[in-house]
Amino acid sequence: MRKFDWIATFMVCLIVAGTLVLSLEGYALSEKKALNNLYPGSDGIKMFEQQFNNKKIIIRQGYNGTYAVLFDIKWGFLFRVSGSASFSMSLNKMIERTWSLSSNSNKRYDAIFAVKVTDPSINKVIVTNENIDDVILNDLSAIKSKSNVFIELPLKNGYGAAYKEMDPSISGGFVYRGIDDKGTIKFVTR
Repeated sequence: MRKFDWIATFMVCLIVAGTLVLSLEGYALSEKKALNNLYPGSDGIKMFEQQFNNKKIIIRQGYNGTYAVLFDIKWGFLFRVSGSASFSMSLNKMIERTWSLSSNSNKRYDAIFAVKVTDPSINKVIVTNENIDDVILNDLSAIKSKSNVFIELPLKNGYGAAYKEMDPSISGGFVYRGIDDKGTIKFVTR
């Protein structure tokens, strides 16, 4: 019986120590707890979520506006906020969008892109990074060939998001295009 007591005590100590170490690294047992650890009193309704392997993006609508949150997921049940960004309205008022880059341990960026589209005819948004100062391209194959970034965000109830690990040299200058079900570009904005 003594051996069992020793093993049980050791296991409890191991669990407590592991929980302490992970909480110091910002991990929590739920998304809500991880979000509250970083942003106490955060509110909002979950409008959208999408999983990307060991990452998850959640779009929340709160009294302070709409924001996207990137979670790291460890072992399938521990969550840590590793990035977030508030949405901003485009000049054409058809899209709210955001992006955020955070450096990671691979000397690259964890990039999140998120959109909220009000036009129900738009079924996806394409994010690129070609230069639109001179000529705004309308041909998707030409856009793809001139961009280092080409990310499709399929929309669910007007929301879409994507995670991508990116090289620092190709970050920034993102262009958003709303595409309808016929493949027609309905709007272009930065």
